[in-house]
Amino acid sequence: MTVLAVRAGPGTPPDHRHRAEPDIEPLTASMHFGVDADDAYRFAFGPLGWMLTDLDDAGRERALADLRATLRVPETSDGVVYPSATWLITLTCA
Repeated sequence: MTVLAVRAGPGTPPDHRHRAEPDIEPLTASMHFGVDADDAYRFAFGPLGWMLTDLDDAGRERALADLRATLRVPETSDGVVYPSATWLITLTCA
């Protein structure tokens, strides 16, 4: 894959004529959500609670029960752990 890179340093206008080959490094790591499912529930509900504001009471209770059940699946002796993956993409202009 070839990427058109924009190079700009202090006081240097962008130069769109430079090309760069990306260095793509796959990364994997475990995501730790809490020491147990209840701890992970508090962690997940905090930033995601706004998603439930438009639900009626029954829908909200169902969603929260489903969240609790989902968090019990990856619960281990090390806590609630999910696998995670991403790519680190680095471009260096020549």
